[in-house]
Amino acid sequence: MPAAEARIPALEARLARDPDDLETCYLLALLHDRAGQSRAQAHHYYLLHLVRSLGYADVGSALVALEAKSASRDCPPAARLLLGQVYGYLDRRAEAARELGLASAWHRQETAHFALHSVPDSVAYEAREEIAWRREQELTRLLALFEMAEPPARPIVHYYYESLIHKEILTGDRLPAHVFIKQGEVHAVYGEKMKIGGPHEDAHVVLGRLGRTRRFLEEGAAEYASHGQRVHDRFKHAPQAAVPRVSALLEDEVFAATDPFVSYALAASFVGRLIASRGAAAFKLFYAAAAHDPTAAARRHYGVGLDDLEAAWRQDLSALPAVASEDADAPR
Repeated sequence: MPAAEARIPALEARLARDPDDLETCYLLALLHDRAGQSRAQAHHYYLLHLVRSLGYADVGSALVALEAKSASRDCPPAARLLLGQVYGYLDRRAEAARELGLASAWHRQETAHFALHSVPDSVAYEAREEIAWRREQELTRLLALFEMAEPPARPIVHYYYESLIHKEILTGDRLPAHVFIKQGEVHAVYGEKMKIGGPHEDAHVVLGRLGRTRRFLEEGAAEYASHGQRVHDRFKHAPQAAVPRVSALLEDEVFAATDPFVSYALAASFVGRLIASRGAAAFKLFYAAAAHDPTAAARRHYGVGLDDLEAAWRQDLSALPAVASEDADAPR
C-alpha cells in the first residue's frame, strides 16, 4: 500500500474522535484524491471541510442557505462560487456548471508581461496585487536562470480557480494546474487551502520557445525553476524503490507511468545538475535536441552518454549537503 493510502485509516479514526478537526478533514480529501481509487470519498471530505469551515452544521443546512442567496437578485459572486462547489462535490454537475459559470465573470488584471484573471470575491482576487508582483519577479528570475534574453512576445495569461472542483467543472481538467504552452495560457487553483502560484507553468511557457521535448525534461526544468537547489533533497526523500533509469524516464510512456513524486523530483534534480555542470546554454541545446534522440543529444552537447550523465549526477548528489526542505506541492 502506498504511504499516502496507508495514512488514511489513522486519519479517519482521528476525525471520528474530533469531527471539528478541519485540517485532518482536508488532508483526508487530498489523500483520497491522490490515491485515485475513491473519488467519491475525496469529494465527501472536500465537501465536509467546506461546509464545516463555513460554519454550517451539515450539507443540508449549507444548501438551504446558499441556494437562498443564489436565488436573490443581487447574489454576490462568492455565494455562487460556494454553491457551485457544493453542487460539484455532490456530483450535481449541471447545477455546478451553472453556478460556477455565473460566478466566474473574470476580473482581468494586466501587468508588463501577464494578463491575470480571478473571480471577484475569490481568494485569488483578494491577493491579486501580490500575485501580480510575484509573477513579474519570478519571470525575471526564470529568464535569468535559462538565459533567455527576451520575455515572451505576448502576455502570459493566467486563470485562477478557487478549488480543484471549480477548475475541473469549468475546464474539464482535474489537475491543480495545466498549461497550454503554445497559447501561453495557464489554469491553476489558487484558493484558501491550495495555492498554485509558483513559476512552474510559466517555465513551460518560457521554454516553449525552444519547442516541445521529452516530458522528463519539460517537467524537470519547470520543477527546478520552482524549487532551485531544494530539488536535490526532494529526490533524496522520495521513495527510492524501483526508481527507473534516466534513459527510461526520457520515454514519455515510462515517465507518465512512474509515481510522480519520484519522477518529478528525479527529473528536477537531474536537470539542476545539468545546468550546474555546463550552464543554461548547453542545457537548452540538449533540451531541444532530445525531442528526437536524447542519447545522441547527450553525446553531442555533453560529450558522454545518458548513463554517464546519470552516474555523474548521482555522484554529485551524494556529496551535496542537505538543504532546508519545504512542503512539497503536488506534481502537475
